[in-house]
Amino acid sequence: MLVDEYQDTTPLQVEILKLLINNGSKSSFWVCADDWQSIYSFTGASVGNILNFDKMFNNCKQFILDINYRSTPEILNSCQLLINHNCKKIDKVLQTQNSGGQKAVIIEATNEEDEAVQIVTEIKSLTEANGYQFKDIAVLYRANSLSRPIEDGLKQHQIPYYIENGASFYQRHEVKVLLDYLRFIANPESDEADEALKTVINIPNRYIGKTFVTGLEEFAVKRNTHLYKALKSMPVDIPYLRKYIREFITLMDPLIRDSKQLEPAEIIQILRDGLDYDRFISDDDVPTPDDSKIENINQLQLVATKYKDISSLLNYTETFKEEISNNKDGVV
Repeated sequence: MLVDEYQDTTPLQVEILKLLINNGSKSSFWVCADDWQSIYSFTGASVGNILNFDKMFNNCKQFILDINYRSTPEILNSCQLLINHNCKKIDKVLQTQNSGGQKAVIIEATNEEDEAVQIVTEIKSLTEANGYQFKDIAVLYRANSLSRPIEDGLKQHQIPYYIENGASFYQRHEVKVLLDYLRFIANPESDEADEALKTVINIPNRYIGKTFVTGLEEFAVKRNTHLYKALKSMPVDIPYLRKYIREFITLMDPLIRDSKQLEPAEIIQILRDGLDYDRFISDDDVPTPDDSKIENINQLQLVATKYKDISSLLNYTETFKEEISNNKDGVV
């Protein structure tokens, strides 16, 4: 039996492993772990599982894999100096045969916007004074939601970029849906609102399929009106559809009426509450603050606080179209 990332196991998982190992008289049990990379204590993981491995499993043998193939000596030295502050750890000294590089630079920022400005400043310094091209530079972040302030900073300073193996912040599904709701609410009697309505009418799931939407479009054409006005007057024979549409209209009408008085961040919060949107997008039954999708819409709401009306917010997010950001010569 081989267990990878053993430093992230929980005490309960270790007890299960003990049962599995002792089930046979002859067994081979290997684990691969790095106590320095233990970051999942918030999910119940215990770094003690690897620190005390030799006490839990007698006669075990330890192999230290201390050769690093990726990094320069300067980076390893910075990491070593940082990890030395850990009180409980398996002592090891990382080594590399790579040639030397530049010293690591650490910046301190007061908030995420300040951090983004400093990143942009560093990129400009590398490209304007040190001969690097944008495509030589990569910005790494731990969670998807953290890309938003960095993207904003790059965009504002006209630095081309693209997201590797992912979508630009404003193109992420849970974000786009809320933006489509705002687009619809801002001007329901418009072609843009018609397109937005077709996107949001079944989010969260109201069991409204393509057949219904096609019928709605045909009804609107006959009445020479836009989709939302048609939706409010179109006869609906199926009881559960009638119920869901009534609930949708009940939520939308006050938002449309008050859209000029409410700020975009307020409308987003009303949508999140009224649609139970956090639960809908979450992978868990009970949404948690560290859910990546919820972090994304929290970031959207944070951006929205900077704008007094929906149009201004939408005009800003429209500048982040995928065809603009997907510049392979830009910053990764």
